[in-house]
Amino acid sequence: MSIYYQLDRTLRRVMDYLVPPPDKKLRDIAFRHMAIFGKPGSGKTSTGLALAYIAHHLMAERQPTLRNYIIRSYRLSDALRRIKRLKPPKASSFFIIIDDAERYALSYGRGKAIADLILAHDLIRHLLKSCGVEVGIVQLLYLTQRFKNLLILCRNADIIGFKATTITDLTERDLMYKILGKTYTHQLLKLNYYLDTSWHEDFKGLTLFKLQDGRIRWGLVPYVPYGVFIEEFDGTFVDVIIQVQERERKRVEEEMLEEKDGRLDNIFRERLYCIPEVAKRLNVSYITIYRAIKRGELKAYQIGDTYRIPESSLLEYLRKRKCLEEN
Repeated sequence: MSIYYQLDRTLRRVMDYLVPPPDKKLRDIAFRHMAIFGKPGSGKTSTGLALAYIAHHLMAERQPTLRNYIIRSYRLSDALRRIKRLKPPKASSFFIIIDDAERYALSYGRGKAIADLILAHDLIRHLLKSCGVEVGIVQLLYLTQRFKNLLILCRNADIIGFKATTITDLTERDLMYKILGKTYTHQLLKLNYYLDTSWHEDFKGLTLFKLQDGRIRWGLVPYVPYGVFIEEFDGTFVDVIIQVQERERKRVEEEMLEEKDGRLDNIFRERLYCIPEVAKRLNVSYITIYRAIKRGELKAYQIGDTYRIPESSLLEYLRKRKCLEEN
């Protein structure tokens, strides 16, 4: 049974827009443009990946001659560079997900980012032609958190999806009223409430779609686990965001390791005292130093059942004691 017939009526409409019918013979590069808005944690990314997963399966059924690619990135320019490296064949389909597009626009320079959004189709077509792609489909999906900051996305988006949301100011509320109407806007706010109070993951799949004919319909996008997505996808999947996150994680780990190594080097360089030595130098009892260590006033390293006190910790402890006595 085709995955198409397992979808609700709204998602079938979305997929009919994204994927051409079996009897359609492509003669050029076709474009399909969508945008999804929603607050953090509303399920934008999982919805985007699920749409890409379903579109891939339908593309394999309806247009088996096309080579499928899915690319997820923060920037359109990064996604285009990845496409150029892939060297796609003459007949290819690309599902490009620009995740957290608001971050892209704000960090990239707003004028340049908006120009890229407006000229996205021309940029992609020119790149694909230069790579030798003659026929295919480009499905472009933007995911963003705030509605008012990226209205330019609606310029070319034929289908707009809305997830659970919050309204931060009256301007944003008026814009949503204008596009969705008061009834659907209040339903999105209620969805946000249910999502926060019920802890039910199925609410993340609920999406309000404004279709290309102007009709507004609710749809339930099924959740596709990331492992299943990778396992069943037989095309080329490039997740730039995961790569960026992995590089950042390695960088942080290396910095922490270097910091730890530096601390260890300092430990081995400076002199370490045992508790009796410190007590003798300060002319106090053993128990006084022991209690200072337990209270955290005097830093020490525990080695088995004994303590070793670095000279720097001892000097710091004496400075603090002197300040307290003066005050």
